[in-house]
Parts: sequence; C-alpha cells; structure tokens
Amino acid sequence: MAFTIPSVFQNYPVHIETSQDPGMFVVWQKVNGGMRLVSISRSISRIGFWSGVLLYVTEGTKFSKANSNVEIANARPEVQRLFLAFLEEMGLPRYRVRARIQLHSLAEKRRAQSYWDGEIGLPHGQYNKPMLSKPSESHRRTTFTLRLRLNNSMLCALLSYWGDHLEMLKELLDHL
Repeated sequence: MAFTIPSVFQNYPVHIETSQDPGMFVVWQKVNGGMRLVSISRSISRIGFWSGVLLYVTEGTKFSKANSNVEIANARPEVQRLFLAFLEEMGLPRYRVRARIQLHSLAEKRRAQSYWDGEIGLPHGQYNKPMLSKPSESHRRTTFTLRLRLNNSMLCALLSYWGDHLEMLKELLDHL
C-alpha cells in the first residue's frame, strides 16, 4: 500500500474494514456521537497518492473540527486536473465533486464557466453559485480561480494526518 492509516486520530480510534467492492476498503471513525467514513481504492499508486497529498498540503484547505471539506483553490487547470485525478485514483467518484468559480465581475460568469468546462469537464450541475471578489486596484486578474470541493470529513482528516507526516514520503523516496 502507498500509505499508512493511523490507528488513532484526534484521540479517537480509526478502523479499517473490507468493502463490498473487493477493490476498495473502508476507513471509519466514531467522533462525538457521529461517524465519518471514506472508501478508498486498494490500487492507488504511490506517485498518485503522494502527488495528491502534497497538492492538498500546499493548495488545500486545512482540517478543523468545523471543516469537513477536502478543497483545493487554484487558477491553474493543471493543478485542478491533478486534484481530480488524485480523487479518482483514491476511488472517489467525480460526481461528488463540486466547483465554485471566483469572479471579479458578474459579467465574466459565462466566459469563466466556459473556460473551466473546457479545462476540467465537470457538468454544469456540479457548479455552485460563483463567488464575487473585489478586484485589486493595482492588478486586474485575467484568470479565474476555481475551488473544487469534496465533502468527506474522514478523507479530510486522513489528508491532514498524511500532511503532518511527510517524513513517510522521505522514507519512501530513500528506498527507491
């Protein structure tokens, strides 16, 4: 396997079970009377896994008790495609991803939607209402930032754990 699953995260035991799908396994945790879980592919490559973790560590939102979203915000299509490829390789369905475009003017909405449709190919139904931000006085941006989000608190917790344990990546690279 390309990674390790912690036995405990934030003082709560983490459990691993087989899935009904033989190509997947389930990671779950009981937290404050609720439960969070994620099904993960057994066949994710090391490079795919660590690329996704590093991308999340550098560009993603960070884990908190109030945040259950795995989220990346970036204006570069290559970054967004890599994030989508990571989620797909982890076995997470693309239809669960939501997108939100950051605009500097509502007049840009159609152009921005068309641009990102061509770059990442998510259906219109997976886009949330665009976010309007104030343009800078000194610099008018010509790119559109896209925020991709997958709502899964267990994956968010695992990415936080893996991001805090990047020495595992160094150990892996030392053995190549």
